Amino acid sequence: MFLIAFLRSSFSFDAKLDMNVVKSRLNPRISAELMTDFTQLPDAPISNESKIEFLNFRSHLRDMFEAENIFSVSWPVIPSSANNINLPPFPPIISCN
Repeated sequence: MFLIAFLRSSFSFDAKLDMNVVKSRLNPRISAELMTDFTQLPDAPISNESKIEFLNFRSHLRDMFEAENIFSVSWPVIPSSANNINLPPFPPIISCN
C-alpha cells in the first residue's frame, strides 16, 4: 500500500491518460489500428473502396499472429487509395529461422 501511495504522490500525470496512446508507442500494430479506426465510420472522408481496403488491412493486422507458421508472419500492405491518410512504414520483422 505504501508503494502505491508513493507512486501516486511522486508522479503527476493526467488521470485521463489514454492507455491506447501508451500501447501505440510500444506496438506498431496497435498504432496502425488506432490510426485507422476512423476509416470504418460511416462519415469517414474516404471512398467506399478505401473503406474496404482499410477494413481488410485492419483485419490482417488483427489476425497476423494467428498464422500456423509463426515464421511466415508479415505486415499487411498499407492501403494507398486514400491520399489523405499517411501511415508510417512498419519496422522490419526479425527472422528467427
